Amino acid sequence: MDRLDQVREKMKKIILNDEWLDRFIDYTIVHGKEHDESFSSEEEMKQFSVNENNPTILLTDDEGKRILGTASLLYLEYYLRGSRARLRIFHVLNELQDKAAAYGVLNDFVIEQLEQKELNHAFLFVPLVEEQTIQLFKAMDMQVERYVFSMVNTLERIAPCTFPEEMELRDFRKGRDEEVWIEIRNEAFSTLTGNATPMTLEELKEYNESPEYVEGGMKILYEGDKPVGIIRIAEITENGESFAELGPVAVLEKYRNRGLGKNLIRAGLQFAKETGYSKVELCVDAQNQYAKQIYETEGFREKEGLVCLEIQNRNCSPTE
Repeated sequence: MDRLDQVREKMKKIILNDEWLDRFIDYTIVHGKEHDESFSSEEEMKQFSVNENNPTILLTDDEGKRILGTASLLYLEYYLRGSRARLRIFHVLNELQDKAAAYGVLNDFVIEQLEQKELNHAFLFVPLVEEQTIQLFKAMDMQVERYVFSMVNTLERIAPCTFPEEMELRDFRKGRDEEVWIEIRNEAFSTLTGNATPMTLEELKEYNESPEYVEGGMKILYEGDKPVGIIRIAEITENGESFAELGPVAVLEKYRNRGLGKNLIRAGLQFAKETGYSKVELCVDAQNQYAKQIYETEGFREKEGLVCLEIQNRNCSPTE
């Protein structure tokens, strides 16, 4: 009997149902932040329900009373169009004697879901300080997609925003500027790992009706009548604290290396401060050292580094 079989004997596997829902939510809120809190915060879990877009498995003790680990996938339309799923949580308790075998059971469930959905991979972010967890996941054949940095700016000093005379920064107009925004965002991000999947008009409209939307926080940069760049400030609430998030920042390739991105950042920071936020956060890919250096110049400091890891479906060809 191998280790996975031994773990299966000691644990029960339960597909999440309403009976376990409250306990799963509590577990996710407590332990999700150990890896990736993007979709496991208390605010996010208030919206969670048992349905086909959140396939979830629980590992419990042999008496079926206590959660020892869980894997939960998130099927958002944006991810599905890129043939991938997000892992809301992928976690087992540190107290388990054989964490690797327990993670192996969760890994089997994730691969099974990917095969059923014919998706290429599922991904999650893990803080770089979690070295043992990262090594364990790599030993399970998880692949590194990219590294990112979470950065924060406390808005103590903001340099003045100075666009060329022929440029004008205008507020985004709901119901009129959606196609312009989508065109710039998709063209600017077309080769950016993890973000290359085009955004749809429906997804932008859905965002603009979400709690993250901040009136006046979306702006478009014009040269005459031609739109050439965008900036967005959104509101994020985590553990009862609300702060601003900066991004996307995008400039069409033809207009880069003219200081426009830097000034878009400054405009976003100034708007956040005037709106009453005390800090602004963002994420930037480690491979984009140029952007990271600009953010640092504009007062951002590194908060934490993360690695994006993938569980791959070997029977599916990559699409991104």
